[in-house]
Parts: sequence; C-alpha cells; structure tokens
Amino acid sequence: MVRVIFTGTTGVRKLDAIGQVIDEVLSSAGKPPDHNNVDSLRFIRYFDFEQELSKLFDVPLWTYLMGVHEKTQREMWDKTFNSIMKTIAKEKPKHVFIGLHATFFQSSRFFSVLNQDKIRRFKPDLFVTLIDDTYAVWKRIVTKSESGVDRGKSYLRLRDILSWRAVELLVTDLIANRLQKRNFMVAVKHPARMLFDLVFNPRKLFVYASYPISKTRNDKKIREEIDKFRYKLHEDYVVFDPLTIDEKIMGLAAEGQSGKRVDLRKESRWPLPGGWSMVYDDDLTFPLSLIKGEISEVERDIEDYIEARDYRLVSQADALIAYRPYYGGEFHRGVNSEIHFATNAMKERYFYTPNEDDKKKKSPFKDKGRTFDNLNEMYDTLTGVNPTDRRTWGSL
Repeated sequence: MVRVIFTGTTGVRKLDAIGQVIDEVLSSAGKPPDHNNVDSLRFIRYFDFEQELSKLFDVPLWTYLMGVHEKTQREMWDKTFNSIMKTIAKEKPKHVFIGLHATFFQSSRFFSVLNQDKIRRFKPDLFVTLIDDTYAVWKRIVTKSESGVDRGKSYLRLRDILSWRAVELLVTDLIANRLQKRNFMVAVKHPARMLFDLVFNPRKLFVYASYPISKTRNDKKIREEIDKFRYKLHEDYVVFDPLTIDEKIMGLAAEGQSGKRVDLRKESRWPLPGGWSMVYDDDLTFPLSLIKGEISEVERDIEDYIEARDYRLVSQADALIAYRPYYGGEFHRGVNSEIHFATNAMKERYFYTPNEDDKKKKSPFKDKGRTFDNLNEMYDTLTGVNPTDRRTWGSL
C-alpha cells in the first residue's frame, strides 16, 4: 500500500502527469486501463483535491479563492479532506494519490489553508512537488484567464510564478519534515516511468545526470550524443534530469530581440522526444509573446534558481553521473558546481571522460570521482551500485 501527496502550483498540469503515472501502475499490475473501472479504482484511486472541493460545495475554485472568508475556506478544506478520507475508508483502495495546492497565490499574496493534522491522518508515505517551466505555467494561467475559465481574471508575472513555486516547495517541505517523510521535487517533463519507479520501485538507484548544457546547446551532434546518454540512464535508473526544466531560454531569447516583447520559439528549448515526457508544451501556441521587462526581472533569479534546483536534485539522488564534464578540454562552471556539491554531500560520483577531452590529463574532475574513458565500462560498473538511502515505501 502506497499513499502519496502530490503538490504543485496552478499551471503544471498535475492531473495529466499523475494520470500517466496511474497508466503505468495499471499496466504493470495487469489491471484494466480505464481509471474509473471498478477493479482499477480498488487498486489505485486518485483524488484531485480542488475538484473534490468544487464538487462537494458546488462552487468553482475562483469563487472559493476570492469570494469566501478565510475561516470558511479552512472549514471547507477540512470538510473536503474528511469526505476524501471517508471514501478511502469505505472503498479501501490499495494505493491512494491526492493532488492538491499546498499554497495559493491570490491578489499578490500567498496563503495556505492546509490542515496538517488532516494530512497526518492520511498517513502519506512520501510527498512529491511537481514543477514545470515558468514560461509554460505563465501561458497556461493567461489562457485560463482570457478564455473565461478563470473568472477571477488572474494575472501573474513571471517573478510571481517563480516565487509561488518556491513557496509551494517550502510549505510541502515543512509538512513532510514534520511528518518525518521525504518530499521529492520532480519536473513534469520527466518520463512517467521515472515517477512510477520513484514511488513503486524506490530500491532502484536514484541518480542525477550531469552534463554541459550552455556550451553544447547549439551543437546538434553533441546534443544528440548527450541525449543518448540521458535516455540510457532513464532506461535503468530513477534519473533526476536537469533538462526537464529549461528556463534559461527566456533570457537567451531576450538577448536577440529588440522591443518590449520577446517571441519565445518552441525550437529554443532543448528538444524532448515525442512520447517521452509526462507533460509537453503541446497545449501552448508558439511563439509565446513574453514581456521583456518581466524576463529582465527574473533573469538573475533564474540563474540562482538553476543552481539551487540542481543542488536539490543531487541531494535527492544516490549518485551523480557526469557525461563529459571536461567536454572539449574546457571547464564547465555548472557541471563543476554540481560535482563540488555532490562531493560535499558525500554522494557517489562517476564520470565519463573520453581521451579526446583530456589529452593533456589536466581535467579538474579526475580526482573528484571515479573516472572512465569507456562509456560501456561505466554503465557496467553502475549495475553493481546500490542505493545509499533507506527508502521503505513502494511495491505494487
């Protein structure tokens, strides 16, 4: 039996991401693929908390957020959670997922109505905070407002979205820590199988994939080479992959365009293969027209965020696996900082450094981990590496 709380801000498409994980669960267990099939519901049940609240009280979410007093909001939240717990007790599904907002952002303020005692009653095994690219979340919120789905006509600047993500993660961390559980940050552009394995096969090796990005982004040949490495890791391990978030492209696009608005083109992003991710940007119309001033507001924050995010992903892993960290015989600042952090965090470190990158044997990485000049040899070695963390949840 596994119970998971999924959090995440508006615009990350939690329902789509979790739905794909449930597809994996049902397929692996040999259950009917229909999520609403009686046999499937007995095996795994997903509750979208905000949908359950709207259904229970017959109010749209925007009314709950804008037209209800805070005391009443908390009462409605509690009653919704009680209703979910009552359904769980009655139907007794083997596995239960609950997706909710740990925080809300409304009228330029963050607030939370979570009742930690209710969460404790659910007895979650772990928490997962889902994130997505800032530009994608921004566009989805704008689209909901312009289409009338969000009758509150919400508008969030890029910096608001970045801040909301940080606050959502922080509040989820606080609750998870209080319950002595783990909270994993996972981008929804990871494969569904990655999140499935994180939840149901936690005895697999968790790895962070490290590789040069900035200096290889525009080189199709090396980009394809890096992708081959990434996809190979994803076949065998639970991989925290930094390219599932690619927000630096906003600043890169702004550098090359004049005027008050910036056209962000789909091809600016490091490409992800079809059928690979839980969530794509297929619901967005490109180019996205972003306000240049908003990009300028968040450029420094995104630089800081990339570093902090990658450190967190390294912390979530058992080992760091670096592909050509000395690519082209050059020092790569991002890769170096990740390896330095992994060293201080006492994570296992494995590097593939072909001879062509280190002809003069001057790589600054050679003494910071186990280095291989043969990629297959590194892959073979990884098969014998065991997880360092004790993870007790999981199993279908």
